[in-house]
Amino acid sequence: MSTMLQFVANYDDLSTDKGYQFKFHCDKCRNGYMSRFQPNAIGIAGGLLQAAK
Repeated sequence: MSTMLQFVANYDDLSTDKGYQFKFHCDKCRNGYMSRFQPNAIGIAGGLLQAAK
């Protein structure tokens, strides 16, 4: 069985006020995984309200 590597400090937080997204990467193989963008309804609504001013 292979040894598990922990993704403790190996991530980038790509989140904004419009939603959440994270990118995880392995220090050993340099490969990674990017999570799907999860929209934040409150952040999107706030942006629409700012644009309407």
